[in-house]
Amino acid sequence: MSAPRAQRLPQRWQAVVHALLVVGGWLLFVLWWHEVLSQPQDTRNLWRLLVAAAVIAPTVTLGWVWHNLALFRRLGPRRTARAVESRYERDFNGRTIDADWPALREAALVVIDNDATHKRFRTGGALR
Repeated sequence: MSAPRAQRLPQRWQAVVHALLVVGGWLLFVLWWHEVLSQPQDTRNLWRLLVAAAVIAPTVTLGWVWHNLALFRRLGPRRTARAVESRYERDFNGRTIDADWPALREAALVVIDNDATHKRFRTGGALR
């Protein structure tokens, strides 16, 4: 009976420490911004930046959420992953791919040889 309680205690302390770190981080954030904003300098540009960030970030986030909700309403939930063509004949540099995929699946080591026109995959050993 004491083992489960002993296991929960570190998790509770972990949550307490995590909460203290988060609150402390926000407290430092607010205090340091207070320090910056209380300086006798012209802070109009800083206030513009803060207001723009406070408006733009939530606006972009809400726009993205609304976009995804509209997609969901129009298309419904995903039922499967998209079908993707599994042929891999050329890499992104246009080189021809030469490979024995079934043999490579069983290999412990795969060696890749490149030249200007070909990329060759070959086995370097078998699984034990």
